Amino acid sequence: MYLLTLPVFSYERKAAAHLSIKKKAPIKALIIAAFLTIALPCRAQSPVTTPAVSRDPSAIQLLTNALNLVGGLQGWQSIHGARVTGNLTVQGMSKTGQATTNTFVWLDDWSTGHSRYNRATTNSAGTTHIMRHGDSPSFAARTPKGETRAARFDPTIVLLTHLPAASLAMILNDTSYSVTKTSHSNDSTHNEVLVSKSDGTMAQIWFVSIATGQIEAVRYTLPDVLNGSHFTWDVAVYKHYRSVSGLSFPDQVTIIRPNSAPVQIEFKSLEANPTVSISDFTLGGGQ
Repeated sequence: MYLLTLPVFSYERKAAAHLSIKKKAPIKALIIAAFLTIALPCRAQSPVTTPAVSRDPSAIQLLTNALNLVGGLQGWQSIHGARVTGNLTVQGMSKTGQATTNTFVWLDDWSTGHSRYNRATTNSAGTTHIMRHGDSPSFAARTPKGETRAARFDPTIVLLTHLPAASLAMILNDTSYSVTKTSHSNDSTHNEVLVSKSDGTMAQIWFVSIATGQIEAVRYTLPDVLNGSHFTWDVAVYKHYRSVSGLSFPDQVTIIRPNSAPVQIEFKSLEANPTVSISDFTLGGGQ
C-alpha cells in the first residue's frame, strides 16, 4: 500500500508550458480510500500550438526500462490484440449510494494501427451493454440533441485502462510521439515523462516509480466529442502486476475522471492475439 500524490499546481504549469492549455474550470480533488490523492482540472481548452517532435534519450530510456520489467518492447510488439475479462466497480452509482459492480469482456485489436474495440458489460440484473467501434482513427458519440460527432482518438488511449505496456510499446516504436522528461518540485518518488503528439491531439504524463522502475500511473487527455474545442483529463493508477506468458499487466486499475465517480477495475483473465472478425466491431462508437 502506498500514497501516490500528484502535485497538481506544478503539474498544470508544466502542461501549460508544453501544450498551451488554459484552465476553464476549477480544480476538483478526488480521494480514493486513504492511499491515493489526485486532483484534476475538470476541463481544459484544446492545444493551439504545434510544437516540434522531441524525443529525449533519457526519457526514452526510463520508459524502455519500465517496459522491460513487464515483457519488453519485442514481447509487446508481438501482441496485436487481447481479450480481457473482469469486474468493474463504480463508487456511489447505485440508488442507495453504494458501489455498483458489473462483469465485463473487453476485446481489442490494434493490428491495423488504429484501435478497434468491443466492450461488453453485464450488470447484476443480467443486462448486457455493448459498445463497439470499428477501424477508424476517430471516436464517435451522440450528443444530448441526437447529433453524431467524432473526435480524433489516439490508439494508445484505448489501452491505458488495462494494457499500459501495449500503449508504451506503441509510443516507443513510433517517432511521431514526443517523449520528454518533466518534474514536480513536490514529487520525489516518481520520474515523470511527458508523451505528446505534435498535432496537439493527445498528451500523457507517465509516472515511473524511482524505487521500482515500474509504471504506477498515467495521466492522459481524452477528446471531448460533445465540444470539439475541449479535451478532458483522466488518471489511471495501476497495482499488482500479473505475468501471463512473460508479459505483465496490472491486476487492478483505478480510473479517476473529472466530475465522475471513481472506477475500480479488477481483471480475471487475459488472452493475447485472440481470433477476431469484422463483425466484432461493426456497430459503431457509442452504441
